[in-house]
Amino acid sequence: DEKAIFQSIIDTSPEMNAIRKGSRMWLDFKSQSHKATQQLQQMFDEMKGQMGISCFSELDNSLLMWSHYANNHKGFCVEYDLLEISKQLQFTPVPVIYSDKKIIVQSLFPKSLEEYVTKLVMDAISTKSTDWYYEKEWRIINVGEENTPIFIHLPCIKSITLGLNMDKLCKKLIIEVCKEKDIACYE
Repeated sequence: DEKAIFQSIIDTSPEMNAIRKGSRMWLDFKSQSHKATQQLQQMFDEMKGQMGISCFSELDNSLLMWSHYANNHKGFCVEYDLLEISKQLQFTPVPVIYSDKKIIVQSLFPKSLEEYVTKLVMDAISTKSTDWYYEKEWRIINVGEENTPIFIHLPCIKSITLGLNMDKLCKKLIIEVCKEKDIACYE
C-alpha cells in the first residue's frame, strides 16, 4: 500500500516531520517516493515470481491440517528426512516465523535496492500470522525463472500416512508402492 509506505517513511524519519505538508519539498519527496515505491513493487513482484516454495510441517496428526491440506482426510501425508534432503540438495529448509507484525518498508532509497528487495521478499515468504502457528511449518525456497514451475526431486521419504477418507483404489496403489520401495505406510 503506497500511502501506508509513504506515511511510514514520514513517521519514522525525524527530518521528514519537519517538512510542512503540501510544501514544494514535501511534494517533491512524495513524487520521488511514488517512483521508488513503483520500482520497489516491480522488483518485489519479479523476484517473488521466480521463487518456488515447498512447504512442510513437523506434524502429521493435526485435524485442521488434514482438513485444510488433505481434502478432508481424502489425501495423504508424506514424511521426509529433511536432514538428508538438506545434504543432497545443498540448501536448508527454513522455519516459518509466526508474527502479528506486518513487514514494513523502512526505506525507499536503500544503498542496495536488490539486497533490500531480496530481504523483503524473504521476510514475506517466510513469515505468517500467529493464527497459523499450529502448522509448525518449514519451507524450502528455490529460485528459478519467473512464472515457471520449479520441480525438485525430494528423496528420502520415511513414511506415508493415509487419510481416513481416502479413495480405496488410491489407498491400494500407495500401499503397493510403499511395499515396493520399502517405505513405512500408516493408515
